[in-house]
Amino acid sequence: MADKATGGVAMFSAINSIKRGDNDIVICGGTEAPLTLLSGICHYEAGELLDKNDEKEGILPFCSKSDGTILGEGSSVLILEEYEHALDRNAPIYAEIKNISTNFGDDSLELNMENCLVQSKLEYKDIDLLLPEANGIVKNDNVENQAISNLNLKYNHQPNLKFPKKYYGHLYGAQASTDVIAAILYLKNADKNSIKTRALINNRSKEGINVSIAIEKID
Repeated sequence: MADKATGGVAMFSAINSIKRGDNDIVICGGTEAPLTLLSGICHYEAGELLDKNDEKEGILPFCSKSDGTILGEGSSVLILEEYEHALDRNAPIYAEIKNISTNFGDDSLELNMENCLVQSKLEYKDIDLLLPEANGIVKNDNVENQAISNLNLKYNHQPNLKFPKKYYGHLYGAQASTDVIAAILYLKNADKNSIKTRALINNRSKEGINVSIAIEKID
């Protein structure tokens, strides 16, 4: 079960099906509506939901005061298409997914992020924007924060961090596609005086599935 990484795993399968030539276009996204009594009880008993903090603060990513996540609900869908196929039909292209990679294990997240970039023929210093999983669950956040800190130190570069979940909660299966859209919109609307063209997005499950997605803005 991919849990919170369901959307990322679905995108990984979709992209690979296009690379293999099985498909020219894939409609890929996620939908979640977990705001029910039963779902709330299950997540609370699992120890994942925000408890002690003032809920008005929302999710507190990478923060020692955090004590859990907040459920959100929603849906987002991407049209993934082979590049030349999109050009041939004059489709509007908002961004290119340079690569998507996945592995398993808390101690493998840093490696997965690096592998994603290597396979994209990018370097860490090329990344302008980083959208981490950062779900407010301290154990998970500590793992990711350490991986990012290691990369920052190793490559002497600190991408701009953004935390969309803080504003609308964790969308679980819909999170990966929503984060991709958020990253595209951020790159599109970035300060015109700065050059921001590439983003890296992390999507992680409680059990340790890691998904990293590298995208590049296309003007």
